[in-house]
Amino acid sequence: MTTPINLSQIQGDNFCPAPWTNLHINGHRQVKPCCGGHGFRDFVEDEWAYLDVDNHKLNQLKDDLLNNQSVDFCKGCYEWSWYTELLKNEDVIINHPHDFSLRSLDLRWATTCQLSCTYCDSGQSSTWAQLESRKNSIPIKATRLRDNSKDRLWEVLEQNKSSIQRIAMLGGEPLLLKDNLTILDMFDESVKIEIMTNLNVDLENNEIYKKAIRRDNVRWHVSMENVGQRFEFVRRGSDWERQHHNIQKLYNEKASSIPITIQSQYCVYSALNLPELYKWFSPFRDHVSLSLCEGLTTPESLNFFNYPEKYKEQSLIDLEACAAEYSKFAYNINVVINKLKDTWDSQDPDIVSRTIEWHKEQEAAFFNNRFNFLDLWPQYA
Repeated sequence: MTTPINLSQIQGDNFCPAPWTNLHINGHRQVKPCCGGHGFRDFVEDEWAYLDVDNHKLNQLKDDLLNNQSVDFCKGCYEWSWYTELLKNEDVIINHPHDFSLRSLDLRWATTCQLSCTYCDSGQSSTWAQLESRKNSIPIKATRLRDNSKDRLWEVLEQNKSSIQRIAMLGGEPLLLKDNLTILDMFDESVKIEIMTNLNVDLENNEIYKKAIRRDNVRWHVSMENVGQRFEFVRRGSDWERQHHNIQKLYNEKASSIPITIQSQYCVYSALNLPELYKWFSPFRDHVSLSLCEGLTTPESLNFFNYPEKYKEQSLIDLEACAAEYSKFAYNINVVINKLKDTWDSQDPDIVSRTIEWHKEQEAAFFNNRFNFLDLWPQYA
């Protein structure tokens, strides 16, 4: 007889409960343990095979994680904290190592998005897909969850409604995905909702926002690296005045009950302008945390950890100054400082010129650029 396993008591640097507790589903016909995962196609032949208890490769992944083994599928993950947080609420006990106990959902119904952010692509944004189609004269369709997959998903949600504790709404842009209205109606206040948004939509007339803002268990994660014209450059198709208004609106309506997280990628766009970003958010510091993510690795040109020493020196000065002055709401900044120091000798002497050329190609190919990269970031000229 198999001894029950309490996932909440398992320790180890390589352990993550996602394969037992989380369901990630997206418009690319993928149903899998999490948003990452190298070699996903090795695990399933059709999208719902993930929930098959006889999935041998997935079961091997579970066995390896239980034994604290490092596995290729999990390399490069920086979202594990989302899943381990589930274990803090109550014990998660399974009767067999290969069982599945649904507690968490990452829902990406479609790639519908009103923006074409410079570091995104046609596989994540419908607007990007439109731009690529016009550039190459080849139709590229936005992807969305198929109707038969939706039907299966609603069945799974209904069957596991009592055990689900957390739902993350992503996209595309989750405030534009109407199925999220049904999710908000389907689950009560006991379920934590996480909304990962660019927030650059008309909030006054957005039904998802109006429904979500009335709930006390919604956590807002706003993705942005810059302010002003730099914001509009990175978030192509956005409007800074709208973003300014929406941040203030969200802060006034929600921040007193649940903190807002600004998720900012440490990259070429932010590394030499961090004081500007932290200063702008300083008035919101009582109820806002600015979480600096460890950096983009794609496109390669935006990976600041490969930049020459003179750029790293200036960024390190800014990072340490922001860590000291804005410690109350500067989350994860020391992790980025340590990574910058660890990668100090990783320097590509040609990366700056390639970055400039990459932006020139973007500016020539995509007609909705309003600004020039070197005009806004003269440090790289």
